[in-house]
Amino acid sequence: MKQQLQKFLNIFKTSFWFLFNKFRSRKISYLTLLVIPMVFFVPLWWIPLSLFVGRVIESIYIATYHEFHVHKMLVPRSTLVEIIGCWRIAAGDFQSPGAKVLNHWKHHRWYKDTQLDPTEAKLHITNNVFYYLLDLGKQAPHQHIEIDAANPSKTKVYSFFEKYWVEVCILNLVVWLYFVPFWTFVCWFILPVWFWGVVWRSIDWWTHKLGGADKDWLVFVYGSQCWHHYHHDYVKTQTDPYYGKGIWKIVNIDWWTQKITFKKESNGL
Repeated sequence: MKQQLQKFLNIFKTSFWFLFNKFRSRKISYLTLLVIPMVFFVPLWWIPLSLFVGRVIESIYIATYHEFHVHKMLVPRSTLVEIIGCWRIAAGDFQSPGAKVLNHWKHHRWYKDTQLDPTEAKLHITNNVFYYLLDLGKQAPHQHIEIDAANPSKTKVYSFFEKYWVEVCILNLVVWLYFVPFWTFVCWFILPVWFWGVVWRSIDWWTHKLGGADKDWLVFVYGSQCWHHYHHDYVKTQTDPYYGKGIWKIVNIDWWTQKITFKKESNGL
């Protein structure tokens, strides 16, 4: 009986992991099926508000894996800030903090190398912009590299989420679905994850696939990411965050959010 139970659990775990990875590799396209009908079930003013709140969380999330772990520019001002960033990686990206850090580390280490950079590789094999934005194209070939190569900051929060990210991801969904109505959950959690996922893919398409130049005014949509080429090409942006100059810095939500929630080791932002 014990052996049969163990066999069943192993089959269940294997099947779950297979389906989970299939969903994760096409999450934007699947979530689109929930986002479209959502507009008939929630107050319309919820939508811009949830996207704004989601964008604030995105700023913390970006700074957590990008400025804190990959580039070592900033550190969270509190444990709560780091928890929010790691929670967003686990719950919204459906992956571990280490995997997210490693993926971006590859992007910088092998920028414009289609064989090793996961972003470039996926762009290289995808010709249709809608396929790319909705994550329907072919998956980039996997390049196995140990997470330690990216040298993430192994704090207690990082170590916890690295170990229990699957449990956090599942628990997050269960809690949302148990405590709030379904379409409220879609509007306040699924919609921001979906929307900003499409936005970040559009950055990749514009800058890396089309070779489009950085545009200051895109700060309204992309925040600091609108200076994507500048971030890759200018050495100083690998050690200090770049938020734009003059008015562009003032209207950059990343600057405001990260100024409040993160600091530099020495003199702050």
